[in-house]
Amino acid sequence: MNLYDWLKEKDNDYDTYDTVYDICVTVCVPYEGLSPEWYDKFSDFVLKHVNVDEEISDYECIADWNEFIEHYKDIFKMITAESWNHMPDYEDFNYEWIREIDKLLTGYGSEKTYHYLMDIFTENTKED
Repeated sequence: MNLYDWLKEKDNDYDTYDTVYDICVTVCVPYEGLSPEWYDKFSDFVLKHVNVDEEISDYECIADWNEFIEHYKDIFKMITAESWNHMPDYEDFNYEWIREIDKLLTGYGSEKTYHYLMDIFTENTKED
């Protein structure tokens, strides 16, 4: 089950942990309004593409963040080359992006950033 569907069932915010990097990503209940902002669109896209591996408590689960980065690695490399000051080492790439996604899902991006990310993902993916 993906995080989007799982969070809708739980109707709660969760801390999720990746098993490869043991890093926490906090996720929120998906937006249900009529006029989603770019943040909401980005969040929904991400949550629909990250799988829940295991529920570990009432407010925590293990999710496959590493697989999400691996699946869209070419897109993440494109975004990194266009907008980051450096390209992380091969062994740090997924870790750095999981940390960045945590910041973005917590709201540390501008609407311009979320719009940019959704344009890149929309142009380079077909909805699964």
